[in-house]
Amino acid sequence: MASSAGEPAAKRSKPGYADTVTVLVGPEEKSFTVHKDNLCARSRFFQAACAQVWKEGAEKVFRLPEHQPDCFLVYTHCMYTGALDMSLMEELPADVGSTIIPPSFRNLTKVWVLGNYLGDDGICNRVNDRTLEKLDVELMMTPWDLASNGYIETRHSLECLLSTLMKT
Repeated sequence: MASSAGEPAAKRSKPGYADTVTVLVGPEEKSFTVHKDNLCARSRFFQAACAQVWKEGAEKVFRLPEHQPDCFLVYTHCMYTGALDMSLMEELPADVGSTIIPPSFRNLTKVWVLGNYLGDDGICNRVNDRTLEKLDVELMMTPWDLASNGYIETRHSLECLLSTLMKT
């Protein structure tokens, strides 16, 4: 197919679904087998890590001990389907962690933190969109409450708030 300028269109590379990698997630190292091309297409972390010069790239085994397996399950599900399905994540009880942020927002934040760590702007944007859908007037004050406490959720909450304010 030719482009409008008479030049041939760039060839689109075909994904190779034969090459997989193993990702061990959490302190218990829950194993996920994922297609390398899918990960590298979305994640700057995996693009760099899959380089053969790194031990992990050569062995095709990566460890994410500081993240939760259910977050990575949501991530991989979104990678393959395009759907951010938070029902795949175990709902946190209301008394766990921060009392300022509801459990559903904390789960979204954990997925955002994973996406940010992996350098996947697409998942971060999907989480931001979902968070904005759920925001209400009461939660608009949350970022300011969190800012003084240094929570990891602060960055995500502030991004959502600023994004909302910039759209109005």
